[in-house]
Amino acid sequence: MSAPTPPKITAAPELRRHLLHMVLGVVAVHAIAIALYYALDVEHRPANFRRIFTAVWMVATLPVVLVGLSRVRKARIRARHARRVGR
Repeated sequence: MSAPTPPKITAAPELRRHLLHMVLGVVAVHAIAIALYYALDVEHRPANFRRIFTAVWMVATLPVVLVGLSRVRKARIRARHARRVGR
């Protein structure tokens, strides 16, 4: 007897695409922030400037992650709904 085949997940490419876009967006935000860190010589600035720089960096990353996770969640819900309807 052969093992049963797992159900085909049609949303896998969509999920991967959304996850990849989110990861690439985070990498882009971090690359820009790191470039600015060295260009502005943040390491040698006052502590208050460093805290503000870090806060801005985090606030810039947040929407990228929230939008990306929202898209992944919606794709998973669509896939779950498609599996239920397809039964």
